[in-house]
Order: sequence, then structure tokens, then C-alpha cells
Amino acid sequence: MAEKTSQKIIKKKKKWLTLIAPKEFNNLVLGETPAFEPETVVGRTVIVNLMTLTRDPKKQSYNLTFKVNQVINHEAHTISMKYELPTVHIKRLIKKAKEKMDDAFMVETKDNVRAMIKPLFVTKAMTQNSKLTLLRKKAREALTALAKEKTFAELIVMAVSTELQRNLRSELKKVYPLSVCEIRMLQRL
Repeated sequence: MAEKTSQKIIKKKKKWLTLIAPKEFNNLVLGETPAFEPETVVGRTVIVNLMTLTRDPKKQSYNLTFKVNQVINHEAHTISMKYELPTVHIKRLIKKAKEKMDDAFMVETKDNVRAMIKPLFVTKAMTQNSKLTLLRKKAREALTALAKEKTFAELIVMAVSTELQRNLRSELKKVYPLSVCEIRMLQRL
């Protein structure tokens, strides 16, 4: 008869790690994530609705993406990666007899982070292409200059508090009146 060997099956239990937001969001708890080893969590991303961070129901259309960069004592600390306005919300902003204008360009922040910014503008009426081009050019200049003065974390906080959008709108209303001035996406590259 063949000799029977008993294998010991070792079951590892997953540990639950608490996801912690960056200091610009007051180190709030974002949730929990399971992992066999805490080091395997590094690099994971989590998408959080902005309403859960700010407790403001008006901001439920916005999403923030965080990435785990280090684990300390069963706490997974994150950094901000992306601020985003979903396309479902964008479709509700656009009406007939208005011009929608998108743009996408890269900037470098004060802390040498390359970021992609995608602004969105909706004019109050049908507009000439020359005015739209001028709006796009002024927006690029204003956002590039602002990015050189601020860190990426400060830009995210400005976008969340809508300060970035208000500053941009006040700059662009000299060219043509806008009904919507939003940042569709702000992403770390």
C-alpha cells in the first residue's frame, strides 16, 4: 500500500486595513480593504464620491480617486490621484442653443508633478469659433500659470472647493459670458 501523507493546510486570514485620506482631506477614513499581507495593498486605488468626504449633497456628482502609497500599523495611507466629473453630469449641463467646449492639456505643478487638466465650458449662447478659440487659449494660460504656483494637492483642494472654477470663470467672462465653467478632470500622471 502506498503511504499516505497528511498535508497540513495552512489557512491565512485576511486582515482588514483602514484606508486613510491624505492630510488635505483631514486624514478621514475612506473605508476598509482586505489583504493577506499589508504590503500588497500598496498601489491599490479607491474611488470615493465627494459627498462622503465633504458631507455636502450638492457634490455627489464628483468623484475622487486615491492611491495607497504606504501602510503603517494596519492603516493604508493614500495620495490624491484624480478629480473627475462623470459624463452623466456633463450631459445634464448642456442645453440647446449653447456651445460646449472641451480642452485637455498637461501642466507641471510647483512640486514637479505632471498633471492632465480637462476644463469644460458652456457658453450662454451660440458663439463664433474665434471666441471659442480665444476662450480656450485664455483658459490654458490661466491654468498653466496657476499650476506653476501651486502643488498638486493644493490644486485638488481648490477644485473640490470650486475656488479653481470661480477664478477661471472670472478670468474668462471678460472674453465671453459662460453659463458653466467646470474642471471635468484633474489627474496626476
